[in-house]
Amino acid sequence: CSSSCSFSSSSSSASSSSASSSSSSSDAAENADADVDVEEASSSAVSSSSSSSSDANADINTIDLHADQGLFIAFTPGLIVDTVTTTTTTAAAAAAAGSGGGSTSSSEVREVLAADGSAAPAGVFYLLRRDGTRARAHFGFNGDVLVLMLGDGVDAIVNPKMPEGVQLRSAPHGMVMPAGLTPSQARMWYGRMFLPPAHALSEPHGVTFGELRTRAITEVHASGGVGSGGVGCSRMMLETEGTQCADNQMYCWMRCMNYTAAASPAVCAADAANNTRLQCASQRDEVVPDGKKHGDYHPTCTNSTANVTADPAMPAQYATAPNCSSSSGRFDAFLNKASYPNSHELVKGKLYLQWRRSGGDAVEARMAYDGVVGWLAVGPENPGGGHNGMNGAPVVMGVYDPDPALYGGAAWLNYVGTGVAERVIHHTESAFRHWKEPYATPALVSSEMLVTKCHSAMTFKTSKISGVALNVTGNTSNRLIWGVHTAGLLKGYHGFGNRGHLDVDFSKDVGHLAWVNPYAVANPSPPAAATANTTANTSASSTYAAVTAADKSGGPASSRASTRFVVAAATAVVVAFAIQMLVS
Repeated sequence: CSSSCSFSSSSSSASSSSASSSSSSSDAAENADADVDVEEASSSAVSSSSSSSSDANADINTIDLHADQGLFIAFTPGLIVDTVTTTTTTAAAAAAAGSGGGSTSSSEVREVLAADGSAAPAGVFYLLRRDGTRARAHFGFNGDVLVLMLGDGVDAIVNPKMPEGVQLRSAPHGMVMPAGLTPSQARMWYGRMFLPPAHALSEPHGVTFGELRTRAITEVHASGGVGSGGVGCSRMMLETEGTQCADNQMYCWMRCMNYTAAASPAVCAADAANNTRLQCASQRDEVVPDGKKHGDYHPTCTNSTANVTADPAMPAQYATAPNCSSSSGRFDAFLNKASYPNSHELVKGKLYLQWRRSGGDAVEARMAYDGVVGWLAVGPENPGGGHNGMNGAPVVMGVYDPDPALYGGAAWLNYVGTGVAERVIHHTESAFRHWKEPYATPALVSSEMLVTKCHSAMTFKTSKISGVALNVTGNTSNRLIWGVHTAGLLKGYHGFGNRGHLDVDFSKDVGHLAWVNPYAVANPSPPAAATANTTANTSASSTYAAVTAADKSGGPASSRASTRFVVAAATAVVVAFAIQMLVS
């Protein structure tokens, strides 16, 4: 919808649109209202009250910047069409009309072409870049283009479940109608928007997506085609216009966060000497005015006006030395596999969890990394805990803290000193500052945090971690979580691929197990005959074959077929992935 949640164009252009649920083969999951088809025609009929002679030929800003509510939309670029009326005089018509003559008329909708035979310009479709600048999208003019564009559904549904450092971005966009269209001309486009399943819960609003859509439609009907700009528009608009936090909360870190004893409007106002006010800030006192940043941000009394900057990198004096290449063979020697007969390669060629039985119910373990780390951690998953079992999990954590004065001092660094300790990750708050204190009654028999200019290793011997016993002798697997941070010395950070889950049976020797790609997908199977119950995988395989055939033949029919199959495959794969995110 537009910035005003309008299902029609602005007052300077009239449009008609239709929406209906679809149950084509692209419905990968059994959610009948997961997508809507939208076909729209916009004419340039401008009333005298909305234009003057000086701007009658100017492009019309039809739809302001917005992001669609759905998961994504597949659409064909707009084109300009004209209704052409042909009058033909026939002998039969003339005879029937007598001396007055006779004629028949027929109307046909045709695409308007430019002088060179290409499609006539259909206005301006523009996008908002990450840096806040706008860019015009050029789709080409060969008539065989399909555009796939993410909506704000990915922010609400997919991104919270993505690996750290991997974020899909919705595409804020707008459209400007072309100037100079005649009364018989219109801009046409066709698209299919995939929406979240109606029964899925929108966590920020506490209601289902079906209920949100019902409210949006009700608002539009009640207001003559224009909604309120809140419910029903994109998540971007909900955050700025519709999200209402409680009286004891503020919007920060992409959510409503409670005031604290140290941070509330009253507490901040009382600090008149420092002129502080309640703001969403990081540990480095960098401020997020709208609260729309992911990271360790929290309500803070501060007078800071500093903008958010990139995470600080590993200081040069502590970084991995340039002569420590893996090809030198130094890391193989550092691993010392002869002393640790069992290992799991966690990050390909870089990080290993090594272990050996130590008699009784104890295990000796070692996490070794090819390079300098800020921290390493491993421990039993907390079943049912937030962030896939991370919150509330007991861990053994090795920290490299060589300098308490880094990054603005010990408070922002959360300085704890170099060493190994048992900890329990906070049950609801993920930031390290909430759980940096070591476990009160540790069970570690021995431990060491070793960091050289080339390599890092945490070693420990124990039978339990933060009060949770390890299964060492009972032929029972231990479901572990692990993580490592290598880009800096802040404890609250890790990167894509630097965390995960692992099943380990410490009662058995397994040898040295190679890395397994957790995001690998099997090769597509040969296309099968299409049925009414075609699955997402089959759709994807069939699409590949159809597109290949279309590329070889190059004919218009095969081109249209390839477009249909591309839409079906793309929608099936994205929806299947999104639904998996919902239920996982």
